[in-house]
Amino acid sequence: NPGLAIFKAPVGSEIALVGTGFSPELNENNIWLGDQSLVITSVGPGAVTVVVDGVVDPDPVRLTIGTDWGEDSIEFVVEPLMDSTK
Repeated sequence: NPGLAIFKAPVGSEIALVGTGFSPELNENNIWLGDQSLVITSVGPGAVTVVVDGVVDPDPVRLTIGTDWGEDSIEFVVEPLMDSTK
């Protein structure tokens, strides 16, 4: 089953979703944050990497991972991008 080691990340960052059952074809994996489809940047054995996109919100939204083996979801928080100049 798909899984996730982190439950929050800044908008625009890449995160790895770890699990089994991912298709080697990017367009055959479905990753959603709320009702928004996320951009998948890579697929490898046991992991899919996506870009966190969406509205910055302190309240959790559902991150849903859909594969040929089924679907799994968790609550996920999109944080503001950290300002590295401060």
